Amino acid sequence: TLVGAKEIETVKKELGAVETVEAIVGPDSFLVGATAAELRLRHHYTVNLLAVSRAERRSIRRLQTYRFEVGDVVLLQGFQ
Repeated sequence: TLVGAKEIETVKKELGAVETVEAIVGPDSFLVGATAAELRLRHHYTVNLLAVSRAERRSIRRLQTYRFEVGDVVLLQGFQ
């Protein structure tokens, strides 16, 4: 079933605007050593992992199985 425009507007009002954020994984981050699947980012934090870059290279691995390291640049999308 497709969601109609009225339902989408209701969801937008309840959740807020969609934001995209680029961040660097720090040495004390809970992300270090874990994967997106293990952390269940979408379920626990309502964010989508869009991309990961390490040392100026984009990863071609599946994002859900990518193990984060200090210095990784992550692109996340979620509600404000």
